[in-house]
Order: sequence, then structure tokens, then C-alpha cells
Amino acid sequence: MLISLSDVADMFPNAIVRGVDLFPPPVTWMPPNCIMEVDDVLQEWTWRKKFDLIHMRNMIGSFNSSEWDIVYQHCFE
Repeated sequence: MLISLSDVADMFPNAIVRGVDLFPPPVTWMPPNCIMEVDDVLQEWTWRKKFDLIHMRNMIGSFNSSEWDIVYQHCFE
């Protein structure tokens, strides 16, 4: 079963659920606690609040090994 970003936002209404992709999602409505952003995770992260959880899905083949190092570094900073 594939759970979408909006499904997670519905399951946890007191959480802010943020999705990031290179392209805008093909949706017309998202729950109010669900934020979808267009961004490149290889660039400097500009989010000021720390994340409680970072989940990445369908990322196989997205980055080479040095790019993965950048992504993981951003996650742990």
C-alpha cells in the first residue's frame, strides 16, 4: 500500500507535513497541515526549523555517491 503525503497529513492532523520535489505535484487540494514545496535538496537548505523526521522515498538512482553525501549532510545539520 502506497501512502501519499496528504494521507500522512490526514493521519497526523497536529503535525506539519512537508513534501519537497523538483516539480509541482499534480494535485488541486492538500490538507491544511500539508505543505508541498518545489526545491532542490542538493542546494543549501533554507528551512529554519529543525525536522523531527525526514523520510525519502523513490530516491534510487536520483543521486551519485557524492550527491548522496550532500543530501545526508543536509539531513543531519
